[in-house]
Amino acid sequence: MKKNKKHSCKFMTLGMCWGPAIAVGMNQISTMYLFIIIGMIIGLFLDYLIYYKNKKSKM
Repeated sequence: MKKNKKHSCKFMTLGMCWGPAIAVGMNQISTMYLFIIIGMIIGLFLDYLIYYKNKKSKM
């Protein structure tokens, strides 16, 4: 159970990492926070989908 909880936030962390990277790459530091937020939302959504699939398959 503890292992699964640590694994479930993988995509959210990933989103927080690639968000700023894209912003810097596009020379848009001012919209960096926007990219971080979008990355977090997409990451959370992916995490939820994976968690839901795992939950369904266990049942």
